[in-house]
Amino acid sequence: MPDDEQQILRTLAEYGQCWDGGRLDEWAGLFTEGAELDVAGQAIEGRVAIRSYMATVQANGGPGLHVTSNAVVDVEGDGTARAASTYVFVRDGGADG
Repeated sequence: MPDDEQQILRTLAEYGQCWDGGRLDEWAGLFTEGAELDVAGQAIEGRVAIRSYMATVQANGGPGLHVTSNAVVDVEGDGTARAASTYVFVRDGGADG
């Protein structure tokens, strides 16, 4: 596996570990300024917008665990790449959940 693909797979793993660990600034740093995050059919563009969006989506939730799998990475020759993965987010529902 080429080094670029390995680094992207590592970034996907860091995504979950940073977010689940509450290290949101470090998590946001995983994205480039020109990044695009597609979540449930919605495209969010740019590091700041991605951080802001995710802070509202999970603002009231407790800690959880991202489980990421089925990653497919395509590295372009021009220094860009695209990665897609499947994830499950698990959160303790508490005594009532």
